[in-house]
Amino acid sequence: MMAFDYQMRKTGFAGNLAQIVLGLPVHLPESKFKSRVSALVQQYPILTAPLKRKFFTRIPCWVTISGRSNDYPAIVVHHQKENTEKDEEYRIFKKRLFNRPMKPKDGEQIRFDLIYYSSGGMEIVMTWVHALMDAHGAEYFLSMIGNPDIAAKAMAERSEKSLPKKNEKSIAEKNNNEKNWPMAQRSFDHIDRIALNPPVSLFSRFYHSSKSRQNYHITFFSLEETKHILNLAKKTCGLFNESTYFAASTMCDLKSLYDSKDVKSNSYVLSLPVNLRKKGTYLPVFSNQSTSLLYSFNADDLHDFKTVVKHFKAQTQDAIKKDLIKANISVMELSRFLPTWFYIKKVKQAMKGEIASLIFANPGPVYSGLSAFMEEKVEYLHHLPMIVTPPGLGVLFYQFSGKLYITLVYTEGILSREEAEGFLNGIRIHLLNGK
Repeated sequence: MMAFDYQMRKTGFAGNLAQIVLGLPVHLPESKFKSRVSALVQQYPILTAPLKRKFFTRIPCWVTISGRSNDYPAIVVHHQKENTEKDEEYRIFKKRLFNRPMKPKDGEQIRFDLIYYSSGGMEIVMTWVHALMDAHGAEYFLSMIGNPDIAAKAMAERSEKSLPKKNEKSIAEKNNNEKNWPMAQRSFDHIDRIALNPPVSLFSRFYHSSKSRQNYHITFFSLEETKHILNLAKKTCGLFNESTYFAASTMCDLKSLYDSKDVKSNSYVLSLPVNLRKKGTYLPVFSNQSTSLLYSFNADDLHDFKTVVKHFKAQTQDAIKKDLIKANISVMELSRFLPTWFYIKKVKQAMKGEIASLIFANPGPVYSGLSAFMEEKVEYLHHLPMIVTPPGLGVLFYQFSGKLYITLVYTEGILSREEAEGFLNGIRIHLLNGK
């Protein structure tokens, strides 16, 4: 995550940030929200801890400093007229919030924006540095603000579970590079095989017209449509779950998008983050427990939905057989000791300047504790992740209150608003039709 953050800041973007947006039907008191956040900051000093690297080991860490001022986390209040994407002023305002940079080296790890609408209701926007925690951890943390019982439960679990004592043997086992290097080599070999036929990202193709900010579009399905899509996914993909179905639909329409923009690429590479948390768990909150797998598709394979599903399944089976998830974890363990610029340079060097054609993620259902916030029903929840550049294009699937949501994030300049909406609509059609 630090490497991706370095890459984005180097190219002029706000950094590797992420947002959760909660939609509420009423105006919650600002003072009540600030009180809840202040209490959690006292319990979790990491929220205002500067991000550092140890001088000798180079391992990244958060350093808590006693007596720090209360500048962070910032809680900013806004007043807006409308809460609709049809309003141009609203779109510009939300995009500005999404692209506002943070200062993790100074201790700004998280930020809150409270948006009160004169037409009724409000939005709570939580922005955080993605290295601090993953999407599920962020959901759990936000639920701790909205529900004191969840916060109390988290503190109780934290106090009951004592950390194992560190000794020379355990440290040696964890940092045993003799075991990590052979496993990491499997990951390097996988990247090298894909690099034999590297992709061309839209960001690289339209780099000169791109802007150093990102935009997003969100669509969602009704309860009936979501049930229909999940049934089709089960019928089409079986044990490979809905991620295969979602990814196949996305890649088919990605090829159509490339064709419409007259961009030629012999291969299309999808980067899939893999959640390492045990199903149903959210603690520890402050960690990013994920790795990623790369999937490569030839251009000719993306004309037929069933062919894409078949190739996705085959590559997943191959990844399991070669234990690529464990191999990627070994790469992450080793890369902790490397400067961030060096890591990202090595990745891009193998892919001739590229990282992927598309970032795809499916974190699944949102934590149930966020169905209500401060005893008010949450009407909607949106996940908004910044996408590393290149490729500067990402699609995120998630479920909230039984409805399937899709967030498309892209670098401004590589897609027009009409192209982005058309891309999302194409994915929608694929999902509903199953072909």
